[in-house]
Amino acid sequence: LAQAILAQAAHTVDPGRSPMAAPRRPPPRRRHGPRVVALALVAHLGPTGRGATTARAYSEREALDYAFVAAAAFCEGIEAAWDCAPCRRAPGMTSIRRADAGAVAAHAFVGHFRGTCVVAFRGTLSKKAWLQDFKSLIQREWPECTSGARSCSVGSGFLEYYLALREQLRDDLDRIGCSKGKPLVVTGHSLGGAVATLALFDFKRSGYNVTKGFTYGQPKVGDKVFAQAFREVVGSTPLYRLTQFDDPVPLTPARGIFEHVGTEVYFWDRTTSQLCDGAADRLCSTKHEGTFLYMVLQCALSRTTCGHRTYFLKERPFLGGC
Repeated sequence: LAQAILAQAAHTVDPGRSPMAAPRRPPPRRRHGPRVVALALVAHLGPTGRGATTARAYSEREALDYAFVAAAAFCEGIEAAWDCAPCRRAPGMTSIRRADAGAVAAHAFVGHFRGTCVVAFRGTLSKKAWLQDFKSLIQREWPECTSGARSCSVGSGFLEYYLALREQLRDDLDRIGCSKGKPLVVTGHSLGGAVATLALFDFKRSGYNVTKGFTYGQPKVGDKVFAQAFREVVGSTPLYRLTQFDDPVPLTPARGIFEHVGTEVYFWDRTTSQLCDGAADRLCSTKHEGTFLYMVLQCALSRTTCGHRTYFLKERPFLGGC
């Protein structure tokens, strides 16, 4: 763990900025509260090299609902009764089926949620899950993912986690009537968010009607080839990747080897967020790379003030327990 933190810090320490400094507020042009916001004119290059423009609607109310769904993945017994603490904050989940792969501490569930099929992945909870996190500092080739003539490389632990569950999740979706044509949403917190990103790509590549994804405090998943393949396959389907000014996890692993994908939704304080431009907008979480080590220490000292757990602090989806 110390080696991983020091390796990251070597890439991110900014000697000209105090770790105690308050986060610099971005220009107000893209701020929003809990309302639907349109992110228009998001350009991406498809395999033909032509620019495409998409309009994406982000709802903070919906993001909060799926935060509780992601939090429910940490709770036991939800397949028998949807009555855990986060479950009660996101009522309406039915037909729940649980998928597990104990060897790699992988866990997810599928269900119907307000007219949509859902796959939610559990984040880091056990020592084995921590091992999957650390294994993901090393990339592994994923032959099923290509861009041009190049194969993608993704975090080894993330891929191992996802592949351990993939066939069971597909079978479970079929059993609850979620055929490929039905709308599907993926979600997860932390490690679960990284795996949800792989799932969104893979389900979309396999012909599923993935309509969107929500992740919370996820680390980077793969290399530049994966980022390009993700854009080519996923197209205008939104992956809303929520980050926070004092969460160190989205800054890992170091930039250059790994790249983020999706649309970053950055909380620059506990209540106010903005939609960001691209995967490494310098007005968003990337600007806090210089205080990475301080954020890690803060999380080590206090669970309740750690930025990795305080998303939607008033509602406390990742602090309230089960």
